[in-house]
This record gives sequence, C-alpha cells and structure tokens, in this order.
Amino acid sequence: MRPLLLALPALLPLLAPAALAQEEVQSRAVARGVTPRSTGDAGCDEAASAWRACIAASPKPAPDKVQANTEVDKFVRDVFDARGAHRDNLLRACGRTASGYRQMVGNGTCAANITGARDDQATRAEAPPGSLAAQRRQR
Repeated sequence: MRPLLLALPALLPLLAPAALAQEEVQSRAVARGVTPRSTGDAGCDEAASAWRACIAASPKPAPDKVQANTEVDKFVRDVFDARGAHRDNLLRACGRTASGYRQMVGNGTCAANITGARDDQATRAEAPPGSLAAQRRQR
C-alpha cells in the first residue's frame, strides 16, 4: 500500500491529463502575467465583459482605456486564482457587478465618464459584513 501512496503523485497526470494539462497551462499563463481567457465562472466573465463595455463607452483617451482594461485583466486573474471563501465572495459579487455595469452603459453613466469613486462607495455600502469592501467602509 505504501509504494502506491508514494507513486500516486506521479500517477495523477495519467488519471486526468486533459484537465491537469489545461490547469497547468492556465497557471503558467497567470504566473507570466497573461490574462486567462476566462475567470472560470460565467457570471464573473459577464461582469468583466460588462466592465469592458463601460470602458469602451467612456470618453477617456486611449491610454486611460488601456489602463482601465488592465484593471479588468487583473480582476480576471484574481477570480481565476482565488480559492475557498475568497473565491466564493468574488463569485457572489459578480452578478451585481455585471448588472451595475450594464445599467451604467444603458443609462449613459459610462459615456458621461461619471463612474469611479461613487460606484466604489455604493459597492462598499452594499457589501456583506466581513467582506473586504465592508471593512473598507468602516475606515
């Protein structure tokens, strides 16, 4: 039995090669700073897409839009890399985030370039107790 336990780590790639290979490729990409194609969650992918739509609709100059899209890339990597309770919190927030960005695109807030600190304040106010946003709200 002991030799089998010692050999198990070497056998894992043989048990699920496609899944492990994909995860390894994504992990290496993230380590190099390359944004994964997906957060791994449809709701968070929708949030990232809606965020990018808001950036595109804004009148910001191109360099500012590039920087804003870099922030979206960081969000995608953060969600992709998150584990446990931290990931659960991010996944719960993604639905509201997507909805909020869709609303801002629809009502002209993005095009009027009046997003930012006010949106952050609203996010903190709606955050569940114990979340990072709620902790920031208390400061």
